[in-house]
Amino acid sequence: GHSTVTAGARKTLKKRGLLYGPHTVTLTGMTIVNGLGVNRFDEAADKELAGHMKRVHDDVAKTAREFNTRGDLYAGATILGFIQAADVMITQGAV
Repeated sequence: GHSTVTAGARKTLKKRGLLYGPHTVTLTGMTIVNGLGVNRFDEAADKELAGHMKRVHDDVAKTAREFNTRGDLYAGATILGFIQAADVMITQGAV
């Protein structure tokens, strides 16, 4: 399994100015690779993956800024994940 960073550790990382990406976001690369059906890496696949990862980072960073947690990728990813899940629930009529 994958372990997460504790709340105390997140505070320490933030205090020391270190960038922290939550495990759910750092695992996104493999999910994208699987979704693309890539079974070997060549320059084109690497370029496509890099584009997707940049988009994910930019979306998370933008969400963090929008919710006054600029630079906090943990908060940005958590908020963005909630918004995306809520949007799906609304679209499916669950809410």
